[in-house]
Amino acid sequence: MSQDAEYIELLNYAERNGIIDISRLKIDVEMSKREEYLKRHTYNIWQGKNGYWYTNLCDENSPSQRKKIKKSTREKLEDAIVEYYKEKDRIPRFGECFISWQKYSLECGKVSKNTYDRRECDYNRFIKGSKMDRTSIDRITETDIILFLDDVLKRFGGQIARKAFNNMKSLITGTFVYAKVIRRINCIYTRELIGSYSPSPRQFKRPKMYLQVFADDEVEMIINRITSLYWDSERHLGLLFMLFTGVRVGELATLKTFDFLPGGKLHIQRTISKAKDESGKSHRIISDFPKTPTSDSIVYLSGDAMTVYQQVMKLRKEKGITSEFLFSEKGQNFIVVSKVKVDIPMTADGTYIADTIFDKTMRKLCTELDIPVRSCHKLRKTYCSELLDLGISEKIVQNQMRHADIATTKGHYYFSTKKEAAIKEALNRNNKLCVNI
Repeated sequence: MSQDAEYIELLNYAERNGIIDISRLKIDVEMSKREEYLKRHTYNIWQGKNGYWYTNLCDENSPSQRKKIKKSTREKLEDAIVEYYKEKDRIPRFGECFISWQKYSLECGKVSKNTYDRRECDYNRFIKGSKMDRTSIDRITETDIILFLDDVLKRFGGQIARKAFNNMKSLITGTFVYAKVIRRINCIYTRELIGSYSPSPRQFKRPKMYLQVFADDEVEMIINRITSLYWDSERHLGLLFMLFTGVRVGELATLKTFDFLPGGKLHIQRTISKAKDESGKSHRIISDFPKTPTSDSIVYLSGDAMTVYQQVMKLRKEKGITSEFLFSEKGQNFIVVSKVKVDIPMTADGTYIADTIFDKTMRKLCTELDIPVRSCHKLRKTYCSELLDLGISEKIVQNQMRHADIATTKGHYYFSTKKEAAIKEALNRNNKLCVNI
């Protein structure tokens, strides 16, 4: 018998035999707790000339960090004080801890607004309204978490991407770490548990492999089309630059002329991200740092990349564009977003080309070439796959892709760029039987 069960049995025995009065004991305990809560209250209690009773309570959302309350009697005022401290002592549910963690992370600058919004979307999609969401975080067990993860995979039935599932696992881990370390709540440590949870690949949405990169013949078609018809189009030249450097489209849009360094090097140090304002409306933000810390680095430019860069600089000179953004053009309204959305009229200097414009240009080009429509991001994957296929050192490829881990480079960005005929031809080079017949 556990110690708690033994105590309960003793109390039941004492009550049955008239040794103690449980009802009276409960009242005494409540009164004792009430006195403890009132002792914690450091603000003055006073009665106004109108007969009402007043005091202040802490309020983090108020400029003065406090709020005044009033009640018709002192007893009712003390009741309100007691309820206030009871609520403060209550162990929050998982969902409440998640909201607090989100606010804490944003205010401390640990995450960008874009990451904040993605977390919120993942929480709403996978966790909100679940049993775990409604449970006090100190009462959630390791079994509860495993059952929850199993249920998510079951609910989505192979229609959840592995990356989205991993983001959701990180969200759970972060919430528990915040509760344990920052809030000092006695809850379980989930990092190792969630890290060791490894579902079958069959439970995830399988990407269409042939759409992950552009095949060799498609790359040739893209290059020929742009060099013959769109050599004077900054939008299309941007696509070629992505193909020859592997930069992300948000990084491409925010490249500035002074990012290009002597010796054929490029410093990537900013990007475009998406964030929601207080009304929930999304805005695109020019961030002064790229997607991840490792993304802020210097990469080397190939001869092809330098050729595109030189053509862009030539067009800028011919069109009189002096904008600091490399990929600029005239004739559009210019929107710059920093902390707050700001509309700036177009000037003679020209405007930067937004990431969404590049993506639409890529999709339109695919339609023109009558090949499967894909996003700009597939140019980045194509660049990575081509480098690895050429036998270039994994360390060099990792540096060019700016990944913290080579496993990310090989696991998520390496796909075959060969068509079926090319694959068969390569395999047949190893024939031993048919060549002798």
